[in-house]
Amino acid sequence: MNILVICSLLPYPLIDGASKSVFYPIKALAERGHRVHLACLTRTMDPDAIRQVERYCTVDIIEFNSRPSILGAIRSVASRTPYDIARFQSPALLQRILARVAGQHFDVVQAEGIHAIPYALAVREHARIPVLLRVNTIQHVNLLRSVGTYRNPLINMYLRYEGRKVRAYEISEGKKADLNLVISDHDGIVLRRLDPSLRCMTIPAGVELSEFDIGTGPPEPATVLWMGALKWPPNRDSFWWFYNKIVPHLLQLVPDVSIRVVGSNPPEDILKIRHPNVQIVGFVPDIRESVRQATVCVVPLQVGSGIRIKLLELFAMRKAIVCTSVGAEGLFLENDKQLLIADEPQEFAAAVARIIRDPGLRTRLGDAGWRHIEKTYTWMRMGELYEQAYRQVLGQEEATPPGQPGQ
Repeated sequence: MNILVICSLLPYPLIDGASKSVFYPIKALAERGHRVHLACLTRTMDPDAIRQVERYCTVDIIEFNSRPSILGAIRSVASRTPYDIARFQSPALLQRILARVAGQHFDVVQAEGIHAIPYALAVREHARIPVLLRVNTIQHVNLLRSVGTYRNPLINMYLRYEGRKVRAYEISEGKKADLNLVISDHDGIVLRRLDPSLRCMTIPAGVELSEFDIGTGPPEPATVLWMGALKWPPNRDSFWWFYNKIVPHLLQLVPDVSIRVVGSNPPEDILKIRHPNVQIVGFVPDIRESVRQATVCVVPLQVGSGIRIKLLELFAMRKAIVCTSVGAEGLFLENDKQLLIADEPQEFAAAVARIIRDPGLRTRLGDAGWRHIEKTYTWMRMGELYEQAYRQVLGQEEATPPGQPGQ
């Protein structure tokens, strides 16, 4: 097949879940014999990043300033289009896409998130190509769950207003797509509750197991790893909840614990932290060594939707994990089987301490997590599901009945 993929930003380097969730499906589809063309924006032209993506697809790319601003948010208040979508709309990219479609045949067009859906719908107007909307996260859920987590009441008021606007937009544009590709059954249920007419198919995120073989060396004693891209508000909220609410309890249980915070774009308030047990590492080019050193990894998410690619990667490295229920959504995980799940600060700290003290538990959880993703969550398996979705919108395959894989 010839597949046109449109996303908001060049999916390289692979520093967060958003970039990985675009790059690896393209790679899987290319390796399965499909021809993929990517159209996207970038804030800064990076020739090496472009070359890495071009190993698997051809690319149209426009340099464009999509960074958020207070003035832009204020100007968007009266618009039907939410600001988080409007700031990614480039007339130059749209022109480039339409020119590409006029000169090249595509079987399907895939919009990576609601930021890209306006481009995809414009393509369908001009070329009658089926449109798939990849819902890597339900944006309005993230926004509305964040209400009340900020000290500034104006920020909370804006998040509530923008979250409601995004919810309406996600439903209206999702109905226009021929198929919504949700990342978990839970997200599909959320969308269908809002509008039962939405056509959804589940294609989870994946992981490349071969890239996460870190060996079997022992971790450093009593070392806890928090990891995540700190530009994403749910991750910042996760860190502060962990630091303010859980760490004090953990220090009572394990006074010599060493906590490392690894992630890109740490804000100034996090960089300023001075704590004898907490090290703010920031960005590292290769997360695997930090993971290898950790006794236990924590995913204390309080808000967010979708599947956490970081969880899949930690399982691929056979790590013992403590996670909240929100963080574990969509992966069919069982408490005390593949990981420990805890939602209260004292309970979370106790789970971390339990893993630190019990090497046998660490091994049992790590092995069970690896087996869980090896069976279901590889990117090549996801490539098969994308093919099934494309055949479905092209009328070459019947929709998957409810309760079957992919539905």
